[in-house]
Amino acid sequence: MRSAGISLAPTSYRIAVVSPDPTAWNELHSALSHSFQVRQLVDWEHVIPSMAEFPMDGLIVDIDSLGRAPLEVLDSVEEFRRSNTDLVIVTLTRLQDRSLRLKAAQIGSDEFFVAPVDLDEMRIVLERALEKRFLEIENRRATEQISGRYAFNDIIGRCEPMLRVYDTITRVSRS
Repeated sequence: MRSAGISLAPTSYRIAVVSPDPTAWNELHSALSHSFQVRQLVDWEHVIPSMAEFPMDGLIVDIDSLGRAPLEVLDSVEEFRRSNTDLVIVTLTRLQDRSLRLKAAQIGSDEFFVAPVDLDEMRIVLERALEKRFLEIENRRATEQISGRYAFNDIIGRCEPMLRVYDTITRVSRS
């Protein structure tokens, strides 16, 4: 997720749609571009290089249209998820295969849709998932700041006597 160093949610989340299918892209772009900044990536190999120029908050992966078996695409998504835990990932398929839904949940897909998709529902679900993830990230940052402020090495405490102990330890360690 992008970070501007302030605790306000982005005014417009950035979403990348991974699909070379022009029909799927046109429908998704039309439905989502009013709420999000949307970019098309025509194949999976463009995801990581694109992140430098288009820091994304969410990723919609059309697992049927990428020229590989859907389970192989989900394996790639799983590998990507390991190093991109803050990104909201939505997977999309046209197949009525329950094993795909299960695999998508196991690999960390935040949402899974089977076409035909109600695009208004997708937009709402995506907005909520992005807002939830934003709050999780902000909560984690606040917790890290607080624990850093009220901790010294592995000692944690924030009462006034402990703060004096930390201060004394710091002053003594300098001398």
